[in-house]
Amino acid sequence: MIEMNLLGAASFRIAAAIISITCIFYTTVLKTKKSIRRRLFLILIYIVFTDSIVGLICAGVAEIPDIPYKVKYDICFFLNSFYYFIHFGTVVIFLYYMSFVCDVLFRFGKVRKRIILLPLAIIDIAILTNPLTHIMFSLDENANFKNEAGGYVAYFISFLYFINCVVMLFKYWKAVNYTKIAALAYFLVLTFIGMVVQLVFPLISCEILCEAIGLMGLMVMVEKEDERLDSTTKAYNRIALLQDLGNIIGMKRSFKIICIRVDNADNYRRIMGVDSFDRILSEIVSIIHGINTYLNVYRNGDANFFIIIPDADDKKVNDMAETLGGRFEEGFFTDKGETKVNATILVAGYPDEFKYADDIVLLSEAPLDADDYGKIIKGRNLEFLLRTIEVEKAISQGISENKFHVYYQPIYGKKCGCIKAAQALLKLEDDELGEVNFREFMPIAERTGFAEELEIRMIESIMQFLGNDVNKGYMNIDFVLIHIMAAKVLNKKLVTTVQELLVKYNVDPKLIAFDISDTMAEMSEDNLRYVVNEFYDTGIRLFLGNYGKDSSRITLDAMEKFDGVIMSAWRFLDPDMVKQGDIIMRARTDMLTQLGKKILIGGVDNKIYFEKILEVGGDYMSGNYMSAPLSKNEIQVRFWDYDRVVLGCET
Repeated sequence: MIEMNLLGAASFRIAAAIISITCIFYTTVLKTKKSIRRRLFLILIYIVFTDSIVGLICAGVAEIPDIPYKVKYDICFFLNSFYYFIHFGTVVIFLYYMSFVCDVLFRFGKVRKRIILLPLAIIDIAILTNPLTHIMFSLDENANFKNEAGGYVAYFISFLYFINCVVMLFKYWKAVNYTKIAALAYFLVLTFIGMVVQLVFPLISCEILCEAIGLMGLMVMVEKEDERLDSTTKAYNRIALLQDLGNIIGMKRSFKIICIRVDNADNYRRIMGVDSFDRILSEIVSIIHGINTYLNVYRNGDANFFIIIPDADDKKVNDMAETLGGRFEEGFFTDKGETKVNATILVAGYPDEFKYADDIVLLSEAPLDADDYGKIIKGRNLEFLLRTIEVEKAISQGISENKFHVYYQPIYGKKCGCIKAAQALLKLEDDELGEVNFREFMPIAERTGFAEELEIRMIESIMQFLGNDVNKGYMNIDFVLIHIMAAKVLNKKLVTTVQELLVKYNVDPKLIAFDISDTMAEMSEDNLRYVVNEFYDTGIRLFLGNYGKDSSRITLDAMEKFDGVIMSAWRFLDPDMVKQGDIIMRARTDMLTQLGKKILIGGVDNKIYFEKILEVGGDYMSGNYMSAPLSKNEIQVRFWDYDRVVLGCET
């Protein structure tokens, strides 16, 4: 309502107008991404500003004695009608604004949207007919405003809208950022206080001022998104991506996601320069907005972009992916001329392919096959990538929740067939994926930096087993073989940790043997030399693992401090891998025996391999044909029972 007392209303109206102008100016300067939410916010500001100006004009006209009463009455009546007409729409617009902030408008069906607008339509009709009915308000002989029954009903309806806003706030507060919740609650409380005060004390015209202050709070806490924007491309950043994914998943709203990965970004930046490449990244964002102005684009990492498309059908998303792919084929113009930038586009969806925000973000980080670069990957072609992401997540959870377990595969003597040693194997037992094979999770663990952590944990578990069970259980075991998982594990920290654990669990160093593959030996020669010397001096055994037909590149000097080698049966005996493998294997075993090296033949997983390795030299053998990996309790029983396998000559 408009108070006609100039001194009582002017200060509130002027303050509200100044705050509104400030909000309009600041919002315009911000130049945030175009969105329906931003437009609704601007409409709210314009309404408050207009109401403030209308109130000032009306109060001023009412105080000018020289204006004829009829003219004064008509002007004030028109201004009050206009004020009412736009002012009661504020709470309805704010309700829709809240639905965009909370991302719940998709839950409103067409009927519900019409029902929401129906009371406002009735109020506006009543205002338009008020000159005839005087049901909303009237003016006395001094052109002073007076609320009628319809005006109070309109305020009651506004209160019902207000209650609807409060219910929405409490119902969906978990799905919205706490800062936004606080800003929305602040606006609602401030507006409610202003409305109640002005209804109870008509001379205190503070309703518009309270709304203006509340909107300024929304502008600062909701509309200002500096912390969510990438400074270079003006796309949203990783923080915004995780927040928005969390919100939309929390609302259980289906959506499609397009991930654009610019391949070899570092090379492009070196070739064309940082500034030129950054301009290309900004142009990519502009291209996406050119397809759809209201799409949210997010930059994750160096040159990866995400597009979230709520409630989109497959055809629409596929067409967009094809359009983007075609645009990358055209190339980009830089200071050095036209440059073609290769990009891989991945298309996925929630909840069909992904169920968690962290998994979706991994689309920009998971490794791709060489043949997949520069293509559009979707549907079944995503299965390998999805599996990789699931395993990576399982590794992280497995470390934090102790789901990695050490198993022991028996190692038997080739001459006696009796159990002699054990090979430690690490297994991941995930609740969702079940048992994950070492060969599957290890490359992912190495790429993500978990290899060293897993190695240390496995070594400590083995040391604890040897110290607490073997020494006290009188197991006649030669050694436990531990596989070095990655080249980066070969460092001083490994040596120090092993030496400390030997002392901590009182383990005889001769019970420990490390398997270092020939590939790692070639990749980390300097670190290898240090580790080998330290372990050799400590009394720890060393085996050169993965020894094959190409391992002759390892020099005899490097082999000097190794106790022996590990040969995989399939590398020599698989007819698809090598011809006359048994002859090569026999020659290698004879040579190594002459050098005084112990030979462990692993991977004996079937009867054919078993029978063939009995014909060549060697000291130890292991494989699933003789025994599957066992728990520490099961391996103890095997040693206590002097387990042995039947050799060919004994059958």
